[in-house]
Amino acid sequence: MPTLFFLPETYAPVLLTEKAKRLRAADPVGNKDLYAEAEREDWSLNGVLHRTIYRPFEMLVLEPILVLLTVYMSLVYGLLYARELANHSVTLTVLADHHIHQFSKPSL
Repeated sequence: MPTLFFLPETYAPVLLTEKAKRLRAADPVGNKDLYAEAEREDWSLNGVLHRTIYRPFEMLVLEPILVLLTVYMSLVYGLLYARELANHSVTLTVLADHHIHQFSKPSL
């Protein structure tokens, strides 16, 4: 864990942001319009909602293969959940029956 503090940064948006800041600091007049793409992100509430809520639904509407995969995965997860629920119910019923029969036998 301590080695994480000594590793160099490798994430491209962070590196480009630092480089743009460094270039703007070196020549504020010549590089005043120099910004990294990550710095141009809209972090207002509207921008964040657009990226996190609107964009996935837009992809779902515009990409037919995504719709097919979504429906397929919904069915698979639904069947797995139903199977697990049925298996759990059977297990509880068998255990409850065993428990009832174990204590209802007359002792000799």
